[in-house]
Amino acid sequence: AEFEARRLTRNEVVNTAISAFRLQADDLAGVALPADATVLGFVDNHASPVTALAFDQYAAFARTVAAKVDLDELADCAPANADRRCAVRFVDARARIAFRRPIDADERAALLVIFDAVSAASGPEAGLRAVVEAMVQSPMFLYHLPIGDPDEPDRLESYALAARLSYTLFGAPPDESLLQAAQSGELRTQDGLTARVRSMVADPRSKAGVTRFFRQWLELAGPVDLAKDSARYPSYTDALAAAMLDETDRFVDFVIREGDGRLETLLTASFTVVPPLLRPIYGLHDGGEGEAELVALDPLRRAGLFTQPSVLASHARFSDSSPVLRGVFLYRRVLCGRLGDPPPGIDISLGPDDPRDPQSTAERLARHREDPACSVCHDAIDPLGLAFENYGALGEWRDDDDGLVIPPPLPLTGTDVDGPIESAVDLAARLASSRMVQDCVVRQWLDFTGVPLSPEDRERLRVRFQENGQDVRDLIIATLSAPGFVRRQGR
Repeated sequence: AEFEARRLTRNEVVNTAISAFRLQADDLAGVALPADATVLGFVDNHASPVTALAFDQYAAFARTVAAKVDLDELADCAPANADRRCAVRFVDARARIAFRRPIDADERAALLVIFDAVSAASGPEAGLRAVVEAMVQSPMFLYHLPIGDPDEPDRLESYALAARLSYTLFGAPPDESLLQAAQSGELRTQDGLTARVRSMVADPRSKAGVTRFFRQWLELAGPVDLAKDSARYPSYTDALAAAMLDETDRFVDFVIREGDGRLETLLTASFTVVPPLLRPIYGLHDGGEGEAELVALDPLRRAGLFTQPSVLASHARFSDSSPVLRGVFLYRRVLCGRLGDPPPGIDISLGPDDPRDPQSTAERLARHREDPACSVCHDAIDPLGLAFENYGALGEWRDDDDGLVIPPPLPLTGTDVDGPIESAVDLAARLASSRMVQDCVVRQWLDFTGVPLSPEDRERLRVRFQENGQDVRDLIIATLSAPGFVRRQGR
């Protein structure tokens, strides 16, 4: 069988360079790297070829890393006087992190050839920097390589498994503790692997991987992609958009690591961890500067992730709400429903509003449900999206739609929890109890891992999630210690 090498994402490339060469994030700020591909709505470079532009970007990145490295800190000798023995120690120590395993003799020899040649021409310090530049451009640095275990060819060898675990949860290469676990054989036993995964999920660094999943699953927009009408929303800034993401990250991390870890809590909690900048959107006093705080919210207006500003603003328009965007998001990403594209020639806009007979967004949207060509989709998505009409384009609460009455939500249809709903809070509780939603969350998490688990693994995890009370924390642990996760994946 052929086995696939996956290129590191931009975030993983940066984090690997920071870890391997003890850099700061600011050292690499502004350096361009190739764009990431997406598969099933998640960042995934399984099938993302390196273009000529990408090659040049990686080369420029490697030069930046080599220039920023503090050789006085990294080398155990004076860089200007480094001899070959010092270079060997330097190569072995840095490659262990950069390549996520001990370097082999051939790789060491190739890097030392570079050191010898550059040192002879420009001095030992230049030689060490040339070695760094070569490491960062190596396939061993830039790719996840599914190296097989010598005794079990279809299973990842321990260092490759350690790297898969670390990048999934921490978004970074394995630390020394995890490398030692790989070296000792701890990851080869089921008990050892499960215990290690459990400790990694409890580690604060797991926030990086867990929140990355939620950001991508919920299709959250950050300051680069989110824009709002400054005339209508003068309080909107890039800093506010960043605070929206920060709130969701903190809330998810709190529930998964410190709370009960349950999907129901994530979808229905009447509390959040709110940064000061976001307090006015919730109607709380302006906290100004300071730390984010765990606060109780109005349980009649707020319930979990779907009523957080990051979600509501990401699925809204420039200056107003959008029941269609919000409904499509919930139908596709939360219920895993399939929607086709609108038929050719169909007007998908709400149409102009007549100032002589103004209508609310909900009333104008009803026109699509009256058109047989549109109703097949809108009957499914409109009840979901219209439940959030009390939230504006920033996710702020509103009692009316620009002075017009907001009609009651439509009955939920096409799900396993159909029936009348009273509000977004009611809808969130209904979705939290839905088997369709629970199965969809499992499916989305497994798609996020990027590892094509067997149908048997997937079904086992789906049933376990149902039987364990929708425990997302347990789902993460069970997935990363599943038999399929430790296998090399055939193509």
